[in-house]
Amino acid sequence: MIQKIRLEKSQLREQIRIKRRAQSLNNAKIIFQDDAISNLINHPKLKSAQKIAIFLPTDTEPDVNQVSTKLRAKGLKTFIPRADGELLNWGEYSGRNQELQIKGKFAEPIEIVTPQPEFDVIIAPALAVDIYGNRLGQGGAFYDRVLKVSKAFKVAVVFEDEFLQNKIPTEEHDQKVDAVLTPNKFLELK
Repeated sequence: MIQKIRLEKSQLREQIRIKRRAQSLNNAKIIFQDDAISNLINHPKLKSAQKIAIFLPTDTEPDVNQVSTKLRAKGLKTFIPRADGELLNWGEYSGRNQELQIKGKFAEPIEIVTPQPEFDVIIAPALAVDIYGNRLGQGGAFYDRVLKVSKAFKVAVVFEDEFLQNKIPTEEHDQKVDAVLTPNKFLELK
């Protein structure tokens, strides 16, 4: 049964990656609508938030840079991840490129904050999210490990057609999210 689930997840990942690569090659940059960002920023969980984990997108991910900029404009501290072995460590990010180093296809913080912050909100990348809050990541379980130990409000970011009505196959280690952000909407999942 576990092998079947892993195969289904792998096939779904590959389908989404193919679509994303084609979209990226067409230079089809999708901009987040102001309403989607406003609904996220005005959510009750963000009203009292101070520390937000967010990511810097690759060429094939939804471009959350404008989301990050608007969060900082509201006085929130944003943190971005750096992969260290099997863990994600976090560095504060104020939007300046001087704070970054390039590692493969990822921009990461040069400076890591210790001890690691307890986040109020985690905005995580995903390949897909379903209506039940199941998140399909890239397959390394980096974010699953972060989400598992955090009490933060958890938001996954996907393109519109990656927010699925059908249940995503899951394994025991897969962690759910509380909400989804797409370029056109922000939706809390129950």
